[in-house]
Amino acid sequence: MNSTLDTRSAFRLHTTLEREAERHWLLDFSAGRDFLALAAHKYKPDTRVSLLRRRTEDDPALDQMIDLLGLRSMAAPAGAWQQAVMSWHFTWEIVKLGFERSVRRAQNKEDGGSRG
Repeated sequence: MNSTLDTRSAFRLHTTLEREAERHWLLDFSAGRDFLALAAHKYKPDTRVSLLRRRTEDDPALDQMIDLLGLRSMAAPAGAWQQAVMSWHFTWEIVKLGFERSVRRAQNKEDGGSRG
């Protein structure tokens, strides 16, 4: 049996490892992922990112949001205390984005109701 990989298999293995190495920590951080999903809906209203489920097919869109929001250089939390602080921070950001979204919806209903 030959233990060497053919070119196609080696390429698939290399690109998979490369993608995993480049994966940003926010994609695996629950509060950070929720924040990115909500931000995606704010900045790209036509997005197909799920707010309720964790889907791997959402990762590319969420990764783009990391760049759009300038979070690429943000270091991952090192310990439990930093993780707690980051969770609180992103939870607060989620609350603010959710509130802004509610206000926009209410304004849109008022604008639509006054026209009709």
